[in-house]
Amino acid sequence: MNSSSSPLYSRYLIAIAGLGGLLYGVDVGIISAALLFIGKTIPLTLAETSIIVSAVLGGSMASSLVAGILADRFGRKVMMIASGALFLASVLIIVSSHTFFTLFGGRLLQGISGGVIAVVIPLFLAETLSAETRGRGSAIFQFMLTVGILVAAGIGWHYTQQASIAISAAGDNKAAIFAAQSRAWRSMFLTVACPGVAFLVGCLFLSETPRWLLKRGRRSDALTSLRRSLPIEEAERQFKDIEVVLTDSPSDSSESGNLGIEMRISITRHFAKLKCVLVTVVRDNVDVRRGIRHLRLHTDKTAGDVAAIKHPIHRIAGKNVGDLLLGRKHNQGGLQ
Repeated sequence: MNSSSSPLYSRYLIAIAGLGGLLYGVDVGIISAALLFIGKTIPLTLAETSIIVSAVLGGSMASSLVAGILADRFGRKVMMIASGALFLASVLIIVSSHTFFTLFGGRLLQGISGGVIAVVIPLFLAETLSAETRGRGSAIFQFMLTVGILVAAGIGWHYTQQASIAISAAGDNKAAIFAAQSRAWRSMFLTVACPGVAFLVGCLFLSETPRWLLKRGRRSDALTSLRRSLPIEEAERQFKDIEVVLTDSPSDSSESGNLGIEMRISITRHFAKLKCVLVTVVRDNVDVRRGIRHLRLHTDKTAGDVAAIKHPIHRIAGKNVGDLLLGRKHNQGGLQ
């Protein structure tokens, strides 16, 4: 492959990374509007509602601890494909949910997918892109995460408006009102499956990172991967540099035996972050409970529901994304 193809592949890789950021943002933001209707079609207590909201953060927290280890074991590309598949599976579970437990399982799976995306995609970019485009790729990934929250808000607004019209037209027909409410929140989650499909299919056409391939002794595949994203001369130079670094690093021959040690090291490094995240979860649950209690006491109509709850939920989303990004940027050097 000639050097003229490298800019095209680099743009393609950055686009896929952007889709990954979009999915993570949608994970965080879509619950804001959906929560207005979920409690009206599935019986939930305040505690269960709080758990549903926090499930994505909990899943992300858990999967981010092991995503790097799994990426070393199975490959960066494989884990990106797995994250896309998990996201689509979570959407199917959520859309078909009629109880708290299935809804919680789907939301938890969404969080697991988001945690893998948040760890593996920056790692993939760092090991594949040139020094000139690496920062651009990471910036687009984080920017698209924020865009994902805005997209989720737009999707929620669209289906909330449709539900309001349907509920007004239903009059006193409780069955029609229930159907409109159920259709609204399920459609929100089903719509976000579209970028999930695009991300999953796009990952299939990526090359594995050259560093991971070299660690597995696949020299020709590693050089081919480098030539897809870099000019030939630079690809060969990078290939030699990676070989030197890997030669000087500890051998991976005992990788299977060291998996437990790596897991303990990873958990130890993240212990302080875990405590901060748990505090955030508790604080956010209090905010959610206050918002829902206010909603139940002071509002009866959908329009009132939106005004009552959108502020605390959006504030929660902003805080959680900020906490995750700050923590990840602090530990980015260790992951790479």
